Amino acid sequence: MSTKAENARAYIQAAEKCLGNRFVLIGGAAMQLLGSNRTTNDVDILVSAKENISTLISVLADQPGFSNIGGGLRFGGGEAVTIDILTKL
Repeated sequence: MSTKAENARAYIQAAEKCLGNRFVLIGGAAMQLLGSNRTTNDVDILVSAKENISTLISVLADQPGFSNIGGGLRFGGGEAVTIDILTKL
């Protein structure tokens, strides 16, 4: 069974493969990659306000490991991680 941390790392790799450099990782997951012991229950990404968020979610939801349930984008099995897509800080 995958942990949230494993799912978060796998998500970041999948998002990078799908979106290229069209997003910035922020929040607790970014802190973890920098070596922090901070825990988080989601992954926050920042995209340009020019992005069509609905299209972006659809593109990600079509990728292996992603699901879009009730308007909430999630990634991974076991302890799936919730994805928050932000257009401004």
